[in-house]
Amino acid sequence: MKAKDLRIGNYVYDDYKEVHKVEQVSSKDCKDWNKQPEVILSKINGLKGFYQSNDVFPIPLTEEWLLKMGFLQDKVSYKIDNENFVFELYFYDAWNLNYVEKSNFGNGNVELSGYWTIHQLQNLYFALTGEELTLTETPCPEKE
Repeated sequence: MKAKDLRIGNYVYDDYKEVHKVEQVSSKDCKDWNKQPEVILSKINGLKGFYQSNDVFPIPLTEEWLLKMGFLQDKVSYKIDNENFVFELYFYDAWNLNYVEKSNFGNGNVELSGYWTIHQLQNLYFALTGEELTLTETPCPEKE
């Protein structure tokens, strides 16, 4: 994963698919080809660790994650509504939730389609609202 794509507060996986929250991203310009920027992560249970950016992985968008981040399931979409802003996602296929077909932000309709991950959703939500999109409850590790 590229360190430049992460913000403090993003949720990511480590190699064991354990959920972590980004606490800090290295600002070093790594000129050594085999040294990746460092990312400081904290596990949801409070343990901290240093990881190279190539040991940090995106979390796919799933129904479980959307619900735990405060989205409500509507008939054809998932929606989160803060005081002045509605953020709504429509999916192409209910079995493939990380492929967003279209999105509504505020009063307009913005066509943003493609495969999304949790940190991308968090970053877009923050860019549009100025507020963090955080967990309302702790997620379980993914089952294999």
